[in-house]
Amino acid sequence: MLPSGGSLYVYLRDSKDPALQAATLKAFEDKAREPDSGIGRIFQQAEVARRGGDPDAFLALDAAPGTTFASGYGDYDAPIVVKAMHGYDPERPEMRASLLLFGPNIPKGKLADARIVDIAPTVAAWLHLPLPNVDGKPLQVH
Repeated sequence: MLPSGGSLYVYLRDSKDPALQAATLKAFEDKAREPDSGIGRIFQQAEVARRGGDPDAFLALDAAPGTTFASGYGDYDAPIVVKAMHGYDPERPEMRASLLLFGPNIPKGKLADARIVDIAPTVAAWLHLPLPNVDGKPLQVH
């Protein structure tokens, strides 16, 4: 397993073993049905790859609200001691971050649905600088 705050990848020792795949999926699905399991959603391998995650992961777990995934053997039901964490599904509305920009040449308005990959192309466009071959796109102020 590879925890990353709001998500956790599950890898199988033998990724081609159908019995191991079925047993692993069932164990996590059973656990996810328990109240307060900490598992918000389970993404199977094809969905993980489609979302840009590690295609070698058998499953990915999305942490339930108020839950983080970590390594080690601490208390299972310990209070969260961090104020912020990465790794959460960006499609969850409560995980959207604020982005405030201020400056003499920055247009007033709102940038809807800003993603981290859109910040550099947006700033480059405002400065009239070329920025080819990037994942993001310049955001329009509304």
